Amino acid sequence: MTIQQPPIPVTAVVLRVIAILGMGLSLGAVILLLVAAEWLWAGVSAAASVPFFGMMYIVERLIPQLPE
Repeated sequence: MTIQQPPIPVTAVVLRVIAILGMGLSLGAVILLLVAAEWLWAGVSAAASVPFFGMMYIVERLIPQLPE
């Protein structure tokens, strides 16, 4: 007997990929800018990663919770 799991919405998958890419690129830029001692631009890049964290939080709420 198999348990049917509800499918994950396509929108949630696409938004999750965008959020992960955005977080990775912006936080990678923060590291490179900190190494280059560009403090202002590192702060701007760090601030640019905040919406991607919010998007990931919202996406996690969209995906239905799977029973254990």
